[in-house]
Amino acid sequence: MGLFDIFKKGKSDKELFFKNIIDKMFPNGEKDIDAGVKEFRYIFGNSVSYENAKRVFLKTTFLIFTAPNYTEEMLLSYFQREVNLDYNAKQIEKYFGYLSSLKVANAMHSAGAFEVHRNESGYYW
Repeated sequence: MGLFDIFKKGKSDKELFFKNIIDKMFPNGEKDIDAGVKEFRYIFGNSVSYENAKRVFLKTTFLIFTAPNYTEEMLLSYFQREVNLDYNAKQIEKYFGYLSSLKVANAMHSAGAFEVHRNESGYYW
């Protein structure tokens, strides 16, 4: 330890809290985020820009991972308030299923979005 190391500012508890959540939600880092954004764009149509899809994907993933008992109705309410995008009930249902699959895959296998795949009956990992 150097003489001036005591003056170095460490990460705050809040910064560490968010870093831990992000590391848990996206264990594969950018590969998970990219996979999630691609799935979001698949569900809502590729006309959604990558950056807009990324913004919504990150926020909704954070919500479903941190809010206890997050429901499809809560997701719909978020979209109505915050998301400037044309969507229908089927897309919200499908996206909620995807987010729920991410949460279960992560809780059971520490899997990220990069490891969650779509088939004709839903999602698997």
